[in-house]
Amino acid sequence: MDYNVNFLCFVFGSHEKAAESLGYTARHYRKIRKKIEDGEEIPQRIEKLLQTKVRELQLGGADHACR
Repeated sequence: MDYNVNFLCFVFGSHEKAAESLGYTARHYRKIRKKIEDGEEIPQRIEKLLQTKVRELQLGGADHACR
């Protein structure tokens, strides 16, 4: 999971933009990141959303997924 968060930050340039791409506020995304960093379990739907967005960026290219 940590890889997904770091990958999104790298592609979008900031955690705030990564949060926006997922439809979350910066505050909510920060809470998700903190849970991941602390090793806490996150809800399955959030985990799948992160994985799907990363896969979309890897397969379709950053330009396609950023729209």
